[in-house]
Amino acid sequence: MFAVIRGFNVDFPRQQRQIHQYRQAMADSKYVIKGEDGQAQEYWLSMMRKWLIHLDNVTDQAILDGDLKIGGELAADKALDAEVYIARAMLCSVGNNWNCATRVGRVRLVDENGVINEAGFYNLLTGWYNIESQMYYVSQASFIPLPPEWIYTKEDVLVPPADPLLYCQIPFYTTGLTATPAIMESIKDLRAICDKFTDAGLDNYPQGLAFTFWEQYLTLRWNLFLAICIIAGAVFVVISSLIFNPYCAFMVMIIVVVTTIELGGFMGIFGVKMNPISAVTLICAVGIGVEFTAHVVLAFLTSLGSVETRLQSCLLHMFVPVFHGAIATLLGIIMLAFTPFDFVFKYFFVVMSVLVLIGIFNGLCLLPVLLTFIGPKSELTPRDDPNRLPAPPPLKTKPNIAANLEQGGKGRGEG
Repeated sequence: MFAVIRGFNVDFPRQQRQIHQYRQAMADSKYVIKGEDGQAQEYWLSMMRKWLIHLDNVTDQAILDGDLKIGGELAADKALDAEVYIARAMLCSVGNNWNCATRVGRVRLVDENGVINEAGFYNLLTGWYNIESQMYYVSQASFIPLPPEWIYTKEDVLVPPADPLLYCQIPFYTTGLTATPAIMESIKDLRAICDKFTDAGLDNYPQGLAFTFWEQYLTLRWNLFLAICIIAGAVFVVISSLIFNPYCAFMVMIIVVVTTIELGGFMGIFGVKMNPISAVTLICAVGIGVEFTAHVVLAFLTSLGSVETRLQSCLLHMFVPVFHGAIATLLGIIMLAFTPFDFVFKYFFVVMSVLVLIGIFNGLCLLPVLLTFIGPKSELTPRDDPNRLPAPPPLKTKPNIAANLEQGGKGRGEG
């Protein structure tokens, strides 16, 4: 995994201590592998610090040997080691300025507290990136943007400053992630550390396979509950708008929610684990369940007579269409029964087939029972026979209109 630092709001030169504290807090987690010394692996800033401390020692030794004078002047009569030239270039490069007089022998690249010189931090970053390029790749820092190229030379050439970092990462190797519960605990632990330092002004986040594929489980149940509530509410609003009967829409909504709950219970009993795939299936169950209930409720609403008569008429007209719809849905997924992948068979074919069976049972067995006890009243109430509407009255024509029609007919005949 990686601890990623987003540099948009991070001042790397001035927040070095905080970055080190962040890295140490992550390394102290029981889920991070540590070496024999109890420390996690080195990261780019600590590698850079060690290299600069070495250059400070090279500078001190060169001054003692007379190879380098305070102020930056080199001994003209000696063949100097390449590291002396590199150390001198690191000290003399400050931003876009070359300044040896006030820095060589007077300024340390790393102070006694282990803090890299802030004024020339990005010049030093360029030098480390180019001279210690192998260590950069070992550190897996992945700088964005990359520091500019700089080639070592004995001439007085400025080490160009790197652009402020927008992205860098610190690697860690995790352990003990043997099962989903352990992975979830590690995510909570490491995420809490990241959030703590983000609140303190160090913008960061964790990255890795565990966070990519398992972090969603932290909020999966709540998101599933929220999605089902939203879809059930949408079903209620749409059906209420179409049939202008909120009570019927409420009954449809209740049945589809019951169907979803029953499907979730089946999944738990038969070992279908809760994951994003099964969660999507449960969400789809709300929509698929409408086809088994909406038609039955509408037929009952528009039927005439007593409750028993209306229910009989409702099932007489809707049983076959609803059953045919269920068969059509099964035909659409029957091909999944022949898949060579057990996951597809278990999480798609079995679950969807059970959804159709539960939908048929609820739509053609449970719903009629509910309609018998708490079903809505009929939209129409006949005056005479409660089982049928009266015939419409005959059309009446006004006498003058009939006379005009008759007169017009005679006129055409005479013509």
